[in-house]
Amino acid sequence: MNLDPRQTEAFRFVIKTGSFEQAAAQLHLTPPAISQRVRALESALGSALVVRSRPCRATATGQHLLHTSSVRGCSNPT
Repeated sequence: MNLDPRQTEAFRFVIKTGSFEQAAAQLHLTPPAISQRVRALESALGSALVVRSRPCRATATGQHLLHTSSVRGCSNPT
C-alpha cells in the first residue's frame, strides 16, 4: 500500500507536537488542512490513528504506523 507522504507527514507532526495547531504552524498549513490530511489517512487505513485530546497521541494503530518504514522514510520532522 502506498501512503500519501503529505498525509503521513501531517500525522507524524501531530504526534510529535501533540496538537493539530502546532503541527499546522510547523508545516506552514492551516489546522483544518492538517485535520483533513490525517482524516484521509485514517480513512485510507480504516482505523483511527490519533486520540484527539490535549495533547494528541497515537492510537495503537498509529503507534504501529509510526514504526513502519513507509512513515520513517518521510522527511524528518526536526
